[in-house]
Amino acid sequence: MTHIENHEDIEIKLLTGHSDIYSGVTVDKKLLAKTSTQFERQLEQSLEAWRQEKRRGIWLSIPYDRTELIPIAQKFGFVLHHAKPDYV
Repeated sequence: MTHIENHEDIEIKLLTGHSDIYSGVTVDKKLLAKTSTQFERQLEQSLEAWRQEKRRGIWLSIPYDRTELIPIAQKFGFVLHHAKPDYV
Protein backbone atom coordinates (compact mmCIF):
# COMPACT_ATOMS: atom_id res chain seq x y z
CA MET A 1 0.00 0.00 0.00
CA THR A 2 1.30 3.44 -0.91
CA HIS A 3 1.56 6.20 1.67
CA ILE A 4 1.73 9.96 1.36
CA GLU A 5 2.53 12.72 3.79
CA ASN A 6 0.17 15.65 4.14
CA HIS A 7 0.91 19.17 5.33
CA GLU A 8 -0.06 18.20 8.89
CA ASP A 9 2.76 15.59 8.93
CA ILE A 10 0.20 12.82 9.35
CA GLU A 11 0.74 9.72 7.24
CA ILE A 12 -2.19 9.09 4.91
CA LYS A 13 -2.71 5.94 2.87
CA LEU A 14 -3.68 6.25 -0.77
CA LEU A 15 -7.15 4.94 -1.50
CA THR A 16 -7.28 1.45 -2.95
CA GLY A 17 -10.00 -1.00 -3.81
CA HIS A 18 -11.13 -3.63 -6.26
CA SER A 19 -10.25 -3.34 -9.94
CA ASP A 20 -12.86 -4.20 -12.54
CA ILE A 21 -12.71 -5.45 -16.13
CA TYR A 22 -13.15 -1.88 -17.44
CA SER A 23 -9.95 -0.60 -15.78
CA GLY A 24 -11.95 1.03 -13.01
CA VAL A 25 -11.57 0.94 -9.24
CA THR A 26 -14.23 0.51 -6.57
CA VAL A 27 -12.72 2.23 -3.54
CA ASP A 28 -12.70 0.49 -0.16
CA LYS A 29 -14.70 2.95 1.97
CA LYS A 30 -12.98 1.69 5.13
CA LEU A 31 -9.83 3.47 3.91
CA LEU A 32 -11.34 6.98 3.83
CA ALA A 33 -9.19 9.42 5.82
CA LYS A 34 -10.39 10.46 9.28
CA THR A 35 -10.83 14.19 8.60
CA SER A 36 -12.08 16.26 5.68
CA THR A 37 -8.68 17.92 5.28
CA GLN A 38 -6.90 14.57 5.19
CA PHE A 39 -9.52 13.14 2.81
CA GLU A 40 -9.03 16.00 0.37
CA ARG A 41 -5.28 15.36 0.22
CA GLN A 42 -5.83 11.59 0.12
CA LEU A 43 -8.28 11.83 -2.77
CA GLU A 44 -6.11 14.27 -4.72
CA GLN A 45 -3.04 12.02 -4.44
CA SER A 46 -5.07 8.86 -5.17
CA LEU A 47 -6.54 10.42 -8.31
CA GLU A 48 -3.05 11.31 -9.51
CA ALA A 49 -1.90 7.72 -8.97
CA TRP A 50 -4.96 6.38 -10.81
CA ARG A 51 -4.33 8.75 -13.73
CA GLN A 52 -0.79 7.43 -14.00
CA GLU A 53 -2.21 3.89 -13.98
CA LYS A 54 -4.65 4.97 -16.72
CA ARG A 55 -7.71 4.03 -14.67
CA ARG A 56 -10.92 4.80 -16.56
CA GLY A 57 -13.40 5.15 -13.71
CA ILE A 58 -13.48 5.39 -9.94
CA TRP A 59 -16.44 4.29 -7.85
CA LEU A 60 -16.47 5.99 -4.45
CA SER A 61 -19.10 5.13 -1.82
CA ILE A 62 -19.37 7.62 1.03
CA PRO A 63 -21.13 6.41 4.21
CA TYR A 64 -24.01 8.56 5.46
CA ASP A 65 -22.08 9.36 8.63
CA ARG A 66 -19.33 10.90 6.44
CA THR A 67 -21.45 13.13 4.16
CA GLU A 68 -19.10 16.06 4.83
CA LEU A 69 -16.81 14.37 2.28
CA ILE A 70 -19.31 14.72 -0.60
CA PRO A 71 -18.41 18.34 -1.52
CA ILE A 72 -14.73 17.39 -1.54
CA ALA A 73 -15.37 14.49 -3.92
CA GLN A 74 -17.50 16.78 -6.11
CA LYS A 75 -14.64 19.30 -6.21
CA PHE A 76 -12.55 16.60 -7.91
CA GLY A 77 -15.26 15.79 -10.46
CA PHE A 78 -17.25 13.05 -8.77
CA VAL A 79 -21.01 13.13 -9.33
CA LEU A 80 -23.73 11.49 -7.27
CA HIS A 81 -24.84 8.33 -9.03
CA HIS A 82 -27.18 6.59 -6.62
CA ALA A 83 -27.83 6.12 -2.93
CA LYS A 84 -28.49 3.15 -0.69
CA PRO A 85 -29.66 3.10 2.94
CA ASP A 86 -26.08 3.22 4.27
CA TYR A 87 -24.14 5.19 1.63
CA VAL A 88 -24.36 7.72 -1.16
